[in-house]
Amino acid sequence: MSLSRYIATLGWLLATLCAFGGTAIAGQQTIILREQVRQRYGQELLSYPFTAPRGACAAESVQVQGPRGPVPVQLTGITYWPRTKSVKTARLSFLVEGLEPLATDVYTVNYGKRAVKPLPSDLVVRQDDETIEISTMHVGIRLLSGEKRYSAPAPAASVPGVLRGMRLGTGAWQGGSTFIGEGTVTGWSARLVEHGPLLAQVECRYNFADGTVLTVTARVTAGDSAVYWETHVSAAKPDVTLELRLPAVPGAKEAVLPKGYGQWARDRKMPVTASIEPLCYLSPDTSIVNINPDSPPTIQLTGAAGVDLQLRSYDPGAWVEPGKPFTYANHAAFTLDMVGELFKGWRDKRLPVRYDAAGTVTLSANLAAGWRKWNVSAGAPRVGMKLDWVKDLVLDWPQTTQHPHLFMSRAEIEAALRAQGAADPVRWSQTTNPAMLKDMTAWLERLGEYDVMRKVTDLEVEYDLLIDSDRVTPEDRKVYRAQMAYLGYVLASPRCWNMERGYVSGNPNMSASYTLSLGLLACLIPDHPMARAWADYATGWMNHWLATEVGENGEWLSEGVSYGGQ
Repeated sequence: MSLSRYIATLGWLLATLCAFGGTAIAGQQTIILREQVRQRYGQELLSYPFTAPRGACAAESVQVQGPRGPVPVQLTGITYWPRTKSVKTARLSFLVEGLEPLATDVYTVNYGKRAVKPLPSDLVVRQDDETIEISTMHVGIRLLSGEKRYSAPAPAASVPGVLRGMRLGTGAWQGGSTFIGEGTVTGWSARLVEHGPLLAQVECRYNFADGTVLTVTARVTAGDSAVYWETHVSAAKPDVTLELRLPAVPGAKEAVLPKGYGQWARDRKMPVTASIEPLCYLSPDTSIVNINPDSPPTIQLTGAAGVDLQLRSYDPGAWVEPGKPFTYANHAAFTLDMVGELFKGWRDKRLPVRYDAAGTVTLSANLAAGWRKWNVSAGAPRVGMKLDWVKDLVLDWPQTTQHPHLFMSRAEIEAALRAQGAADPVRWSQTTNPAMLKDMTAWLERLGEYDVMRKVTDLEVEYDLLIDSDRVTPEDRKVYRAQMAYLGYVLASPRCWNMERGYVSGNPNMSASYTLSLGLLACLIPDHPMARAWADYATGWMNHWLATEVGENGEWLSEGVSYGGQ
């Protein structure tokens, strides 16, 4: 989407967390970054759509000035105006130094016809005929380079893997990769698609004789300690696995599995022993997966010498392709005997992690169809990704709804109070319990990082009663509205729950609670731009359940409702 169209579409949202504002000066644009839900961010990588008029922008001319000075920047995915080297469209990526709670930071983008010297960076890229090396002060990776076409299909085991070595911090280069299985390959290519100065990325493609294509990308960002991996398989090929041998972590005694998302998530630890069997399985970070202790979204291994290797999955919605709308992973109606099939989508995509006697960590990716996304880092990643999602959420919007309205209006509540014997009209603030405000604010501040299956409906009622009362200051009201909208995005995310992907439990009352809580939230803030979509999804599922899961005599299937008061 062009910047002009972006502004036209969202211009009325003057207080969205991130909005573009065009200026009258050619070659300059402004990005306003606002924090609205009382969160603090460190260094984060942000990305925006970028367009420029014909002849106005050379790719290496872009600069970004932040509130504390210039920041590293890069255009990626560039398309040029025909027969020129003038940028037409791209993604504008840059690093923010941080964002304080409720702060507003302004970033100015400048560009022109001539290249400028980039800011100093610790990102180093080297390439020869066989290897592409990308490194920062904190991590390094060596990857396959070049291209090969075989005159006759070659056994996969004889084909070079994408990973040729990796180092953690300033440690030794170790590891590599190989294929295991019976497939044959007709050719491969590996090329550097992004060269820096902010980030570098390699794309490697393997063409199998049966037409299957495996695409592997690896990306490193300046200043970061993580390598971000993505794989895509065009069609399932279960007889072939890509094994990545990561740097050794000798002497590791336990694997720390930090808490993921959802009420089943726990901070866990497991003993580490050398074995050909998987230690555990790196899995998509969605709530239901956290019920399985052997399928964490984050794995931390620390060796006797302090070597710290961490693995994290990200973007859980990408891991499993959704089925048809209003189905349980393409199953029209829920039955207990299909639960195993529902889980198959994410179980097939898990990445087994093994630990051998030398301390080598191996991560295996079978060629299940679709996407996987994860990172491998020396310690925790130093550059975050969360703000890049949050910046696109609508957290401030024109209010046209007066509260309370969800079940009763203010007038109806006050009339009921009078009917109960109140001699004089009761001020609205006197009908609310101070403890209710404390409870509401405590849950809103957690931004959906709790048992939303049970708690959200209570929170929605508290919010409806309190948000327009004089117990809430105008300043706090803006924050609470933003936090409630944020909760809506969380509930709608595959990270939380998603029947179409099989991100569900084996009892449908949980699906009802998660989904109808989102629908009730849409009714609570019906003036929010996403409210209609959220409501349509919830009512669509409710209609589906009434049509397919209620018997001729009105009987419901076992555990059809109960959580959240539905």
